Amino acid sequence: MPTNLIHGDALEVLAGLPDASVDMILTDPPYPREYMHLWEPLAMHAARLLKPGKSLLSYCGHYQLPDVLDAFRKHLRYHWLCITPNIAAPIMHGFHVKVTYKPVLWFTNGPPPKTRIMPDTLTINLRQWRISKVHPWGQSLLQAPFHALTELDDTILDPFMGSGTTGVAARLLGRSFIGIEIDEHWFNVAKERIQSTPEPLFT
Repeated sequence: MPTNLIHGDALEVLAGLPDASVDMILTDPPYPREYMHLWEPLAMHAARLLKPGKSLLSYCGHYQLPDVLDAFRKHLRYHWLCITPNIAAPIMHGFHVKVTYKPVLWFTNGPPPKTRIMPDTLTINLRQWRISKVHPWGQSLLQAPFHALTELDDTILDPFMGSGTTGVAARLLGRSFIGIEIDEHWFNVAKERIQSTPEPLFT
């Protein structure tokens, strides 16, 4: 399947991609407060790049939820809140909370078409989690959204590719992939991981 890996600033690269060219966006933007400015432009670009009814799924920090929801709703349609178990279960001392799950926001570009049923708890295979835990902020390899929301040869976009876990999943499951990463080190890590991942035996 075609793979297009781009070393560059996500917002600049997204501006150059063609309209209605993406079947799903699955991403994990950085959580620190200094990156809050990325969320609304991400939603704005997603509304242009996603085909009608297609989905954006994004990890999001708990503390960010009100602001990110406000930013996304200006451009996309809220569909659901999914979660993944947080195996590490860190303590957020400033909030006095033990974090046992991670939010995954699900938005669509207009009314969603009928899709296969997807659980809203996106379970994690512990072995896969260990394999995908390359980047210090890396998340688990999610397969349910690929099966429920996309078809073979569909195009998946990750504007904040990190170590390339979304690209690995896309390649394993026979989807085309566009990945963008600004950090040169992690871009090279992602490129190596994705290119060394075998393509599926089916077509």
